[in-house]
Amino acid sequence: MRFFINFDKFVIKSKKGTPYYMAPELFQEGGVHSFQSDVWSLGCVLFELATGHPPFVSTYFNELVKMILTVKKYKKLKNNEKKK
Repeated sequence: MRFFINFDKFVIKSKKGTPYYMAPELFQEGGVHSFQSDVWSLGCVLFELATGHPPFVSTYFNELVKMILTVKKYKKLKNNEKKK
């Protein structure tokens, strides 16, 4: 008699990546990696190259996630609007 154990139900599904560079949607339930999340990560790397530090920094993981999730979303400027 053979016994088979289904290990799939014991495996914890986790996100992979460095939290400093992870896109907001990856911290949300059901978030998946996409081209957009790759562009976000590239932007974070370019920001760090330009400034010498990541765009979001915290010693606490939960605080870092909150900072990333609450990024203000700026609407695109129309052609006739001036930057202030």
